[in-house]
Amino acid sequence: MKILIYITLAMIFSGCGGVIKQIPMISKHTLKGNVVVLRNKNIIGMGVDYIVKLDGDNIAKIGTGKHLSMPLSIGTHEIGVKCFGGIFPVWHEDIIPVKIHNNTTTYLLISPSPICANIEKITSSAASIKLKTSKVLLLK
Repeated sequence: MKILIYITLAMIFSGCGGVIKQIPMISKHTLKGNVVVLRNKNIIGMGVDYIVKLDGDNIAKIGTGKHLSMPLSIGTHEIGVKCFGGIFPVWHEDIIPVKIHNNTTTYLLISPSPICANIEKITSSAASIKLKTSKVLLLK
């Protein structure tokens, strides 16, 4: 019985993130900006990898205390978070439109919520504080 408990706990707390789908390549001649998605360090939901979405596609799993950076072409993109669980055990998504400007960086923060998770824009100063203790999730 103890072994089953240890295996279950290991599975719960082993979430570490990873790439699901590659982000489309952008030509070096294309105008682009950058988006940094940060995941809060919380005890709530710390064993759960949230799925980051870009324009309807699942692109990465992001664990607690990690962040990813992605160059995107200028214009409006839909960026979101998806997870299973919360109060009701079904898939939930929170998606926001993000306007990308040339040579600028937009910072987004993923935080747990009672339903699943929220994604919201944050200031560069708030992001710089969180980035000091965050680990980068490399997208290939």
